[in-house]
Amino acid sequence: MRRPLGGSELAMWQLGRVATANFAVIGRVHGPFVYQALAAAVHEVQRRHPRLQARIALEPEPHLVPIAARIELKVLSMEHDEHWAEVAKAALDHAIDPHQGPLARVTALEGDGFFDVIWIFHHAISDAKSGTVVFRDLLAALARGAASVVEDHAPSDFPLSMEERLPKKAGWQTMWRAALMLVAQVPWLTWRPAQQLVPEGEASPRERKQGIVHRTLAVGDAARLLAACKKNGARL
Repeated sequence: MRRPLGGSELAMWQLGRVATANFAVIGRVHGPFVYQALAAAVHEVQRRHPRLQARIALEPEPHLVPIAARIELKVLSMEHDEHWAEVAKAALDHAIDPHQGPLARVTALEGDGFFDVIWIFHHAISDAKSGTVVFRDLLAALARGAASVVEDHAPSDFPLSMEERLPKKAGWQTMWRAALMLVAQVPWLTWRPAQQLVPEGEASPRERKQGIVHRTLAVGDAARLLAACKKNGARL
């Protein structure tokens, strides 16, 4: 069982050859930490998702092949409430070897009555949405009380790549529909540029040193801001 990498998967694999192509999904689980239960849940999730049972082989072209190795589970003692951020940063900077696999790692930080779980994925096999699905399945496995020993089984087929899901030939109607959707979604392609409301005493966006501005609004202020946006044709 094998499947060639799709376009986006191939791009992320190429990126991973020159830089780390990892991303993280992190959550906090309230309840006692039991290593055997978490290890069994991680293994159950790995069995559920074929791409978590894969590595990337190169010949004759980059493609996914199944492996039997389990996802690594590392456990640390939580030193402070923001310890997860430090661990996640170090894990993101540590590249996953796609040719060895598996293409994911898990770290647990044991706290007092709770524990943090940090999933690290190679971007060639997952994105933020699918990573969240994996974490959801982990919580469901923990809630079911997965057995401490899970029998191995042959992995199922890999899901189709994005290119394999698309129709082989797209007619002009499909092409026009895609173009119109692009125009509707990208502001700079519209005929009227989006207007921006800049609060008094605030530097214009081009003059700011940071791209993020935090605001806290009361209910009345939020209502007035929405009304002003509607009046001036701005989007919030």
